[in-house]
Amino acid sequence: MANYKGDYDASKIVYLKFTTVNSLGAPSTLSGSPAISVYKDGSTTQSTTGVTLTVDFDSVTGMNHVAIDTSADGTFYAAGSDFEVIITTGTVNGTSVVGYAVGAFSIRNRSALNPTTSGRTLDVAATGEAGLDFNNILSTSTVTLNSLTITGATTFTGNLSCAAGITVTQSSSNTAGVAITGNGSGAGVSFTGGATGAGMAIVGGGTSGDGVLVSATSGHGIKSTGAGSAKAGIALTGGTNAAGASLVGSGTGAGILLTPGATGVGLLINGGATSGNGVTIVTTSGDGIQINATGTDMHGVFVTGGSGGTSDGVKLVAGTGGVGLRADTITTSAAVTFASFTPNFAANSITDAVVAADVTIASVTGSVGSVTGLTASNLDATVSSRASQTSVDTIDDFVDTEVAAIKSKTDNLPADPADASDIAASFGTVNSTLAIIAGYVDTEVAAIKAKTDQLVFTVANQVDANALSGGGGLSAAGVRAAVGLASANLDAQLTAIDDYIDTEVATVSSNLSALITTVGAAGAGLTAADDAVLAAVAALNLSASAIADAVCDEALSGHTIPGSVGAVLAASTDLIGPGAVQLDWTIEVSGNPVPSCKVWVSTDSPYTAGNTVAGTLLTDDAGLVTFLLDADVVYYLWRDNPRFVFPNPTQVRYSSANSRWEIWNGSAYIAWT
Repeated sequence: MANYKGDYDASKIVYLKFTTVNSLGAPSTLSGSPAISVYKDGSTTQSTTGVTLTVDFDSVTGMNHVAIDTSADGTFYAAGSDFEVIITTGTVNGTSVVGYAVGAFSIRNRSALNPTTSGRTLDVAATGEAGLDFNNILSTSTVTLNSLTITGATTFTGNLSCAAGITVTQSSSNTAGVAITGNGSGAGVSFTGGATGAGMAIVGGGTSGDGVLVSATSGHGIKSTGAGSAKAGIALTGGTNAAGASLVGSGTGAGILLTPGATGVGLLINGGATSGNGVTIVTTSGDGIQINATGTDMHGVFVTGGSGGTSDGVKLVAGTGGVGLRADTITTSAAVTFASFTPNFAANSITDAVVAADVTIASVTGSVGSVTGLTASNLDATVSSRASQTSVDTIDDFVDTEVAAIKSKTDNLPADPADASDIAASFGTVNSTLAIIAGYVDTEVAAIKAKTDQLVFTVANQVDANALSGGGGLSAAGVRAAVGLASANLDAQLTAIDDYIDTEVATVSSNLSALITTVGAAGAGLTAADDAVLAAVAALNLSASAIADAVCDEALSGHTIPGSVGAVLAASTDLIGPGAVQLDWTIEVSGNPVPSCKVWVSTDSPYTAGNTVAGTLLTDDAGLVTFLLDADVVYYLWRDNPRFVFPNPTQVRYSSANSRWEIWNGSAYIAWT
C-alpha cells in the first residue's frame, strides 16, 4: 500500500504529501487542473468529498499537500475500510500523471484494540496498571465483585453487587465514607425488603456504637411522609413481647432527643394522604407520652390547627369505657385556658367544685347537661328569650357601618378646629373671589373662542396656516416697477392699458375718418396709390377692442428687446411654472389673507436648493398666488412670511383621472378646495 499513513479514527483529518518530478527526476509542478480522488476498498467508486489539494505547498516546487476531512462524508469514510489516494487529473511537464497512487490510509481497520469512544486513549498508571470503566465491562451495566475495598472518593454509575461485602474507608478527615445523592425524583438510596428479609438491617456496636446516628444543622435529620392511602410515614410494629421501637434513655439521657435546627423542627410527622396516622400510641401500662415543660414561657405541647377546612390542632376521641382527655387533680388557678371550646358532653356534667377557678372557657357550644358553680343571679332567664345571634350580627354590622361613616368625617377635622363664624367668614371671601374669577374666565374664554372660530381646517387636524423658509426673487413692488405698473392690482393696470389703447385707437380712427372726409371719395384728388392705401386702411376695420386683442394675443418671442415690457413678461413665465394646469392658492391665517407672502414650488422634500420649479412669487393683497404646473406630478408648496410660522411643506398634485387638485392628508390624496 503506497505511502500508508496509518489507521485513523472516524471523522479525523488525514494529511499526506507527495512529490511530482520530471523525466530527469527533478521536482516539477503538478499542473493541468490537477485533482485528487479517494478509492474505497475494492470499489471503483471514487470520491473527492472532503479532499483539498495544495500544489507547490509552502512555495516548494513539486511538493504537493493533501488534506482529507473524513467527517465530510461519514458514509463513504466508514470504519473498517481501506482507502487509496489517486491522481485523477494532472500533468507534469505536459505528461499525464493520471492514475498515480500518492497515499493510503485506513479507518479503524488495523488496530486490534480500539476505544469505544473515538479518540479516547487508555489510562495507564505510572506503575503500568490500566484504568477500568466498570460501566463498560463486557457491555453490561452490572458488575459483580468477590471483594472490593475503596479508599478515597469513588463515584459509581449503574448497579454494583458485592457478594463479600463492601468496606469503605474515607482517607480525608471530616468527609463521609459514602455520599449518596438522588437525581430528579429518584431516591439517593432505595431499600426494598425481600419476602421475609428486611430492606435494611442496622445493628449497633457491641458496646457503645450507634446503629444510626442522624445530626441535622438545618432542615430535617430524618423526614418520613406516608405516600399512599392509609400508609404511615413510619410503621413500627413490634414482635411478640418486643416493641416496634424501643427508645430507652440512660441516666439523665432522653430516650429520644429532638432538637430543631436553625430553621427546621425537632420532629415533623405527616400522616398519609387520606387516613394514615402520623403517630399512633397505644399503652397497656405507664404513660404513652409524658411531657414536662421547663423554662419561662415554654409549652409542654404547642398545637396549631390548619388554616382552614376541618384540620384540628388536637382531636380527642373517647374509646369504649374511656375518655378522650383526662385531667386529674387540677388545683392551680387557671390551670387550663380555652380560647375556644366546643365539647359534646351529652348528659354528663361538669361538677368539679374548683372548675370555675381552674378552667377558663371563653365560649361553650353544644349540648350541656348541667353546669354547676353558677348562682341564680348569673342566669335569671331562659337563653331562648334573649336576642338571637343573627340579630346581634345585624346590630354589629349596622354599628360598624355607622362608626365608619362618622370616622370618615372626623378624620378630616384638624387637631384644633376653628370657630364656626370664622369658617363662615372665610367661605364668604372665597365665594366672592371665585365669582370674580368666574367672570374673568367667561370674558377671556369668549375672546379666545372668537379667534379660534376663524380657524379653517382644509385637512383634518391641520390648520390652514403654514410657515415656510427660503425662497427669493422679485417682490410685488419690484415686478410692478419692472413692467412700469404703479398699482399693486394687475387687473386694474391691464384695464388702464386697455382704456389707453381704446383712446388712442379712437383718436387714430377719428383722424382717419376726418382725413377721408376732407379728401373726399376715393380718387378725389388722390393718386391711384393713395386710393389703395385708403382702401387697405378701411379694410382693416380698426377698433379699440380689436387692437387690444391683437396686442394681448401677440407672442412674446418677437418682443424680447432688453428693457422692454415683453422681455420682463417673458422672464416671468419661469416664476409661474412649467405646466399648463392653473393652481390658484390663497394664503390665509384664521380666515385673514396674508399679502406679500413668499411662495414657491419644488419637487422634493426636504427642500434642496436648485430644485425650485416655480416661484418665488409674492401673494397679492388678497393673499392669492397663481402657478401653472403639470398634471399628475407631485409638488411641494412652500410659504414664508416673517409674521407667521407654518408647517412646511404642503404636498399636492393635479389628478387627470379625477380632474381636480388633490392634497395629501398623511395617508391618501383627497380633494383640495
